[in-house]
Amino acid sequence: MISVKKNELKHVLMSLGVSSGRTIFVHSSLGMIFGKQKDPNKFLYDCLNEIVGDSGTIVVPTFTNNCCQGLTFDPNKTGSEVGVFSNWIMKLNNAKRSLHQIHSVSAIGDKADEITQQVSESSFGKKSTFSKLIELNTLMLMVGTGVENTTLIHQVEEDMQVPYRFYKNFKITTFNNGVTKQTTTPYYARFLDRCISYRYDIRRKQLENNNKYRSIRIGWGKISSINFIDFYEIFSKEVNKDPYYLINKEKYFESI
Repeated sequence: MISVKKNELKHVLMSLGVSSGRTIFVHSSLGMIFGKQKDPNKFLYDCLNEIVGDSGTIVVPTFTNNCCQGLTFDPNKTGSEVGVFSNWIMKLNNAKRSLHQIHSVSAIGDKADEITQQVSESSFGKKSTFSKLIELNTLMLMVGTGVENTTLIHQVEEDMQVPYRFYKNFKITTFNNGVTKQTTTPYYARFLDRCISYRYDIRRKQLENNNKYRSIRIGWGKISSINFIDFYEIFSKEVNKDPYYLINKEKYFESI
């Protein structure tokens, strides 16, 4: 039975750009990637934390799309819908969580307050948490998952105002520190009556062609990385040239 050792994982993480003082955003689907471990969540966190140190920050997505369907958002209790590791992080005593009702993040470390207190009505776009992460030149780490699950692509889409999405308002109830509040939250959503098929294959190819994407196999899977700013600039440039670059344009227009 494979059992990844701590020094092995730390070596891989450092080879992928994790370093002292760095802000790291972790997309994850751990499964059995590290083989036999007592607690794979703690194993990954301990390795990351030992590398970034007190001056670094670890960030995870704690999205709650079900709040668009009537679920009340309580930042202290509402669980993340995007993975076990993100739920494990947000429950730590020193974790901070942003207050966006759909696309919140949780963070631990030096810049946790700066990141989670970023105020924006929209999930992405100007002044969003993801715009702050770009500003901080965050390292995106994909553990057991790939570039097809990179939420940052939606920051590109909203900033570039792609024509296959539109602003849809959701009325969401928030309960925080004993106070209940009704808010109207705009989300740059896809048109559901049109065929919007993402071309996931081009993401990795484009990043590899620009020599910005790194990936290393470990245990039963692999870990990949790319800088937020590199990802954002590469795809913003392509979408600026062709607003339909990220999707299957032919299928989209056939569905209209």
